[in-house]
Parts: sequence; C-alpha cells; structure tokens
Amino acid sequence: MPDYINTYVDENQLLIYEGADFDEVYLADRSGERGAQVWCWTRRETDLNKASWLRLIVSVDDKDSAAAVERVRGALKPNPVPDPFRKPVPH
Repeated sequence: MPDYINTYVDENQLLIYEGADFDEVYLADRSGERGAQVWCWTRRETDLNKASWLRLIVSVDDKDSAAAVERVRGALKPNPVPDPFRKPVPH
C-alpha cells in the first residue's frame, strides 16, 4: 500500500476543497497532532485499487469534537463514486 499524500488546510479555508476527492480526511489541532477521522473511503480491500491516496488534514480548535467532524463534513460535501458491487447496509 503506498503512502498517502497529505494536504494540510485550516478550517476557515475548507471551501477551496469542497467536493474534492480525498480518500481520508482527519482533524488536527494547530500543532498538527491528529484527532478525529472525518471519513475514510479506503477501509475495505476492494476499495484500495480505486484509491487516489490523498489525505486532507484539517486544522481546527477542537480536533476530537463530533461537532467539528460534522462542520468539516458539511463544508466539504463529500461525493464518493458509488461502487456498483457494494450493497447498501441498512442502519
């Protein structure tokens, strides 16, 4: 598995990346210490062959906060390519 290419951005500049295709998005504090994961599209082995290996790390004040995760997710408006072979999992 290749290494991810990391992109660092401050939360107030997220709109530049709206709809961008990142495989993983994490929160981090201002010192760069990683916190909560916002999403990860490459958890399953079948997804690895479609990975672009791009990771976005968003600098926020509250790196472990569920509210920060939702703010970032809402700002980025993720739109992953649907996998025609994956059945939806009922919640």
